[in-house]
Amino acid sequence: MKFLECVPASHEPTDTYTVSYVEDLEQQVASFHARLHQQSFETTAQVHKGPGTVLTQNTEPNIYTELQDFNDPLNTFYLPPIHSHENTAFTFDFSYPDENLFSIAQQPATQLNNTVDPRSYTVDTSQSLEASVDATIADVSVREGASFFQTYFEIIHPRYPFLDVEECSTAYLNWKTGETKSFSDKDWSMCLLKLIIANGAILQYAWLDHTARRQRQGLDVQEQKIISDASFNPSRRIQFLLLHAFLALHGENTERVVHIVGVAMRFAILHGFHCLTNDGTHEADMKVKAWWSIYCLDKVVAITLRIPPYPPEEWVETKPSYEAKPDPQFFMPWAADIPGSSAGVLYSFDLRYFAHMCQIRRLHSEILTTMRRLPPDSRIVRLRELRAEIDGWAKSEEVFANGHLNRGGHASPLGVVYVGHMTRVLLYSSISIEAASEITDELLQACCDACATFRALQKRKHLPRHWFDMLFIFQIGVTMIYIVWRRAITVSKAVDRAIRDCTAILSIFADRSQNADMYRDCMDLLGSSVSRAAQPGNIDAESRQELAVLVSQVEENRLAPHIHSQLLDMCRDSTIDGQ
Repeated sequence: MKFLECVPASHEPTDTYTVSYVEDLEQQVASFHARLHQQSFETTAQVHKGPGTVLTQNTEPNIYTELQDFNDPLNTFYLPPIHSHENTAFTFDFSYPDENLFSIAQQPATQLNNTVDPRSYTVDTSQSLEASVDATIADVSVREGASFFQTYFEIIHPRYPFLDVEECSTAYLNWKTGETKSFSDKDWSMCLLKLIIANGAILQYAWLDHTARRQRQGLDVQEQKIISDASFNPSRRIQFLLLHAFLALHGENTERVVHIVGVAMRFAILHGFHCLTNDGTHEADMKVKAWWSIYCLDKVVAITLRIPPYPPEEWVETKPSYEAKPDPQFFMPWAADIPGSSAGVLYSFDLRYFAHMCQIRRLHSEILTTMRRLPPDSRIVRLRELRAEIDGWAKSEEVFANGHLNRGGHASPLGVVYVGHMTRVLLYSSISIEAASEITDELLQACCDACATFRALQKRKHLPRHWFDMLFIFQIGVTMIYIVWRRAITVSKAVDRAIRDCTAILSIFADRSQNADMYRDCMDLLGSSVSRAAQPGNIDAESRQELAVLVSQVEENRLAPHIHSQLLDMCRDSTIDGQ
């Protein structure tokens, strides 16, 4: 089968697609939309290898308005050949590169309404499942599966509670008791099972754990069927996209994260998730949680790569779902199947942390939107106002009043402190760096605080190796060194300690990673070159040449534009530039 010719995109400095590219895209969509359902999705289930072309998130707000006349909004996305060097967009084929081997796309035929039966907890937990449904699932013992479920619900669910816990419990029990023998691969319960196991496994294992890889390779199936099937309700498809987004987030591919999160956000908007009214029903409540999970995840991407927020804040009418009321309790049957577990099988999820994070993500959106639009004489005033809001948010004492399931990770008091520091970094770096500036002083201090806090978090148990955490920390390190370099000053003890923290953080990320080592090497070279410079502000020629090579490597996996500019500045000969 022939692939459609892709239209090369030239990227503007604003990180948006050009108008001509959008027009060409629309022509392509119109020409192949009628034939899309006849195409074999199997031909696009290829592994994308190599860095490819940097993907830029489309931030044009009107492109989807123009495409809404199509019957299925998901079929409006452009699908160029994967291996083309001019490829500028990923297809809906989410086949993962070698470092992230999870994918699933089953088209569910029925919706399970089973209630969880605690009596089924007595099944022998040492058994391995027969190869009745999937060879790879059969290789996962009940104890392993229970551990993967527990990891997912300890690390991801408190921060992004978009899954129905009872539905997940039913899927787990059906798998544990062998009832999945009668299930089709198109059943939603199987989708949940495979994706939760995949997420839990990637959180537990290092990226280069070949034993885990072998066990998980069989989870690769076609995703497009479940996403493009208009008969499958939007809530399920949103959950599916979010589960894939988290797999990508704990992989090593920046482009894939940007793409999947962008698809999820636009799909949610096309289906009105941004303007929901919570009528008190379970269905409405789950939709609200799904919307805010997408919103928060989208802002993680936006603040790291400095992508203008989409949608505009004035479009968002959906209110966070938290209310001050007794938290419901859920059966967590996998907890009883973990050796040495004494936590029982009943859990309550306190949504106060989730609602608290929704507040700061909205503030992130405002910083990205308003600071660049304000006239210079108004920015400092607004910056001080936003700083006060950040300080108030970070000092909230009610979020963890009743304790929390994962007090040692991101969803913890220390995790909130870190988000406060990174928000200050975002705020201060929204204004151009001036060598002799009070704002630059505060930016440098915020960078030091963020590195120290994340290092403390990293020393605790169960902090996942989150790719965008790595990118953000790397960019903080570059900013610190750039300020010292621009000022041509000796590195202070506080900054030197922060640079060491940053390098240590990146070293842990790079410990068993294919791609993070280049960020560690770049930071190590920057730190040593600036700290040991014979004359402050000058980097020797040999170091600049090495730095240029490393910068060319890291930029292939994408950086925020201002960080890229800082790195290029430090690669130049400062004596020629007259610094």
